[in-house]
Amino acid sequence: MDATKYHPRRIEREITSREQLVEVVRHCRYMTLAMCRHDEPYQVALNYGFDEATSSFYVHCAKQGRKLDFLRANPRVWGMIIDDLGYVKGKCSHHYRAVMVEGRAEFVDEAAQKRRALEIMIDQAERTDAVEMKAGLAGKTAEVVILRIVATAMSGKASPPFAPPAASAV
Repeated sequence: MDATKYHPRRIEREITSREQLVEVVRHCRYMTLAMCRHDEPYQVALNYGFDEATSSFYVHCAKQGRKLDFLRANPRVWGMIIDDLGYVKGKCSHHYRAVMVEGRAEFVDEAAQKRRALEIMIDQAERTDAVEMKAGLAGKTAEVVILRIVATAMSGKASPPFAPPAASAV
């Protein structure tokens, strides 16, 4: 990791608590992931599952493609998760919470680990049919590539300064 540490210009917006960073990661479902190969950048939007115990994000993809070519050439990645809290009417301002992730991509090959990764992704999606989806995973792990993005650093910022989202009325 680069020894240079950048500090946010608006320090009051920095999210410094790991618990708050994880709250944003758990609340959201999509991240953008930036990669680079031979000085050529590439970025994709992905749904993910997060394993807090290992600070790892799991994503799935097809068995071949541009993303895999980039990650095989250079496993270093940069991800961003944005929780859009909306425009503030009459204030010319927008509220958000964002988490930036520096990490390394690894290919998950073992069937049991792939299944666990898929279960983590299903749980992150908060699906009402999660039990049925997990039951349907038998034999499916060979059909998909699973990537583990191991977070080597996470940082964040929020405007206004971090406050957990209000519970939604059901």
